[in-house]
Amino acid sequence: MSSRKEKVVAVAGASAAAVVLMRWWLLRRRRRHFLMMSKEEVASLRRKYVCRALSVSYASSPLMMVEARGSWMRDSSGTWFLDTRNNVCHVGHCNRRVARAVARQVALVNTNTRYLHPNVCALARRLVETMPRGSKLRAAGVCVFVNSGSEANDLALRMARAFTKKRGVLVLDGAYHGHTLGTVGISPYKFFGGGEGGCGGESQGDRKMKYPDLKADFTECATKPDTYRGRQSAKAFAVDVEAKI
Repeated sequence: MSSRKEKVVAVAGASAAAVVLMRWWLLRRRRRHFLMMSKEEVASLRRKYVCRALSVSYASSPLMMVEARGSWMRDSSGTWFLDTRNNVCHVGHCNRRVARAVARQVALVNTNTRYLHPNVCALARRLVETMPRGSKLRAAGVCVFVNSGSEANDLALRMARAFTKKRGVLVLDGAYHGHTLGTVGISPYKFFGGGEGGCGGESQGDRKMKYPDLKADFTECATKPDTYRGRQSAKAFAVDVEAKI
């Protein structure tokens, strides 16, 4: 009886392994198919499955990037571009040290800060030790790790409110601070619908807010100095900021 059960378990195990292997093969084949798709096919899939709110640069003729090294990116036609727009790879694309470190850690364990791990503490210490010697931050600074700029700015808002007991926020014309509820409300770029735009009221000049409901009622906006385009000088900007404060 025991031998029979062992055979059944063995068969079941072999069947499960076969299913896993088949699924892996199918996924790998599908992945290979996706990697071989044309730019037009990818654009069609994006229009169907990806939210339109995630804008595409150069929408009339979008780029499909397939490779990157350092400060350069290569598109599907083989053209290399100097990357002046990306805000993700702070130490260059495909940095070998970073790629190896990430691969090693992901292959070992990838969890959150709810549990102890030496790497989290080591990184926090290294960051604090970059603060000026003799400063309060060097002596008593602590770290909060986040996963995006939006989350970092949202957390900064919460900390500022907790410390000052106030809610007012002064931002620059055309600024973008993130896509969380808190950061969209202080981002003229978002509630004006992209591009430049002040936020002194429902409109500034001929420019109207595209999404006025997004603007937080405690947000004040200062027109940034831009002498290149013939706008206000740094001195006028300082006066504007002082008046808004």
